[in-house]
Amino acid sequence: MSAIGFGLWPGAGRRAQTGFGFGGPALPPGAALTRASAASFVTADGALAFAAPDGARFDHDADGRLRGLMIERALTNGITAPGPITAANWPGDTFGSGQLPTFIDSSVTAPDGTPTASRIAFVRGSDFARIARAEAVVPGTRYCLSVWLRAAAEGPAISLRLDGANGETLIVGPRWRRYALSAVAESAAMSCQLLLWSAIAGAPEAATVDIWGAQFEPGSAPSSFAANTRAADVVTLDWRMHGVADGPMTLRYQFDDGAAEHRPTMIADGRSTVPVDLARPWVRRIERL
Repeated sequence: MSAIGFGLWPGAGRRAQTGFGFGGPALPPGAALTRASAASFVTADGALAFAAPDGARFDHDADGRLRGLMIERALTNGITAPGPITAANWPGDTFGSGQLPTFIDSSVTAPDGTPTASRIAFVRGSDFARIARAEAVVPGTRYCLSVWLRAAAEGPAISLRLDGANGETLIVGPRWRRYALSAVAESAAMSCQLLLWSAIAGAPEAATVDIWGAQFEPGSAPSSFAANTRAADVVTLDWRMHGVADGPMTLRYQFDDGAAEHRPTMIADGRSTVPVDLARPWVRRIERL
């Protein structure tokens, strides 16, 4: 069960708990957030927006459902100039009867409203057509490649590939959606690819897609899009308004999917700081157990 707002929340089968709710559109009393840079989030209408430094981000999924307050660690996108995807920073490649990908338009309206997305046509023939770039990595570390895609009509399109790890053929439609693939690096460089290949089940012979906002980062899932560097979110909670004394206690962090995580916490000068390494970045409620 989740609650929106601030105050007491009656947990199922247990006594009411004191805490902070993060249902937006503003932080509840006693919660404060600082961040040294702007950072992105998805609005209720599905658009990508950027909150100013120190601005709270109440993120939504692709269908407009509220996820909660986004709390993330710092990130530097491994892909430079990640918004516009061009032949210069994503060279085309082909094999056999495949055709070199064609960059049709480089001024398509992107998820953030800017004319910086690219429209690219892929024709695989009996083999493959792709765009790719190599990124420096640490062997044995898991990385994630993500990108926004859109097509004129709903249907199978291209796939993502990281070195030898193939994603499935993606079903892409007329709404911008973000797709991702993760894999463990086997060497000091990792090939990031957008690929149309006959060896991947369901791949059409040709696909034209709009592409924008590639991101490459450590981890198994994408964090919020960063054009370059995103600073960490620092969220502090003032427990003095609840009469909580300094010292150790356990906090329950409830996430957007209904799951929760318990963390030992130290209250100092009446305050605690929310960790940035929680199991999920979308927090709906924080309460004292």
